[in-house]
Amino acid sequence: MALPKTRQMVTEIALDRGLTRAQIAAATGIAVSAYSNHAKGRRHVSPDEAKAYEAFFGLPIQTLFDDDVLAYVNDWPPRRGMGSRKHDVARAHSRLVKGVDADAEYGEDYIMDVPAQTVLMQIPDSYVDQVVAFLRGLDARS
Repeated sequence: MALPKTRQMVTEIALDRGLTRAQIAAATGIAVSAYSNHAKGRRHVSPDEAKAYEAFFGLPIQTLFDDDVLAYVNDWPPRRGMGSRKHDVARAHSRLVKGVDADAEYGEDYIMDVPAQTVLMQIPDSYVDQVVAFLRGLDARS
């Protein structure tokens, strides 16, 4: 998943509190360079780093960082190469395919299930990029 590479809210909060990168790094046990990359949206936050930030700042991690920076907090480590592509496609697929069938015959919502691997083999990369961009836009609105 692409990183936003934009200044994160943690930077503003640290400035408001008069904290330096070195102070934050020392208090959280996170390297100064790692904190700097997190604050600039250039590196994903790991589960351990998320706990350290929450404990130090006393705020939910979602307040400190954008969702893209937190994309792998619950699914660590981040996938690389083809594994990353398959993960993004499977995520996009599950969000698109889980449709509601309004057929009264079922009496409840019916979730369609199509194996993600089948979809992976049939979708061109350019379309996958468009779908992922579309889903990020939906995430940003909610």
